[in-house]
Amino acid sequence: MNLIILAILIAITSAIWFPYIKKADKKVEEGNWEFNGLKFLVYVHGVLAVACLFVLVVLTMSTCSDQLSDQEEIKRVSEVKIVYQERAESLTKSFSEYLSNQYPKYEKSIFEKIKPSNIDLYLVKYPEIKSSETIIALVKQIRELQDEVYKQSVLKEETLKNMRYRTKNPWILNSFIPEISE
Repeated sequence: MNLIILAILIAITSAIWFPYIKKADKKVEEGNWEFNGLKFLVYVHGVLAVACLFVLVVLTMSTCSDQLSDQEEIKRVSEVKIVYQERAESLTKSFSEYLSNQYPKYEKSIFEKIKPSNIDLYLVKYPEIKSSETIIALVKQIRELQDEVYKQSVLKEETLKNMRYRTKNPWILNSFIPEISE
């Protein structure tokens, strides 16, 4: 928006001086330094106004492109996050089934409540299951998947932050920037 105001001010200044140039053009010969300086000033203002508008359009187009790219990135991150969560839940289910088969003395209802987020709790609660390499490998995979889910969440929030900034950036035409769709 600031570039628009600057370009408008420059254009208004040029428009104010332009009639004086036309009058002076008829009265004064071309060799007059003051007349040529005034004419030069008006032309420079015009060029500056056009340059400001050009920069504004380029910045707006670039920002619009970045916004669209980030919208696609958010969709991708959300889908990847879902895949990681499904995989973690699948491994957790395998973990639960393994525990219920290997340790029938515990209630099966306890193992059915296992979630990827609380899997470490069961390792602490039942220390004897730590001796199984299969369990340790499963828990490691589940932790890695949970870490990836958190990383994807952080990436999504960072991308949304950038997108929110673009909708408020004072140096571009915000009306051309696509809205944020989560």
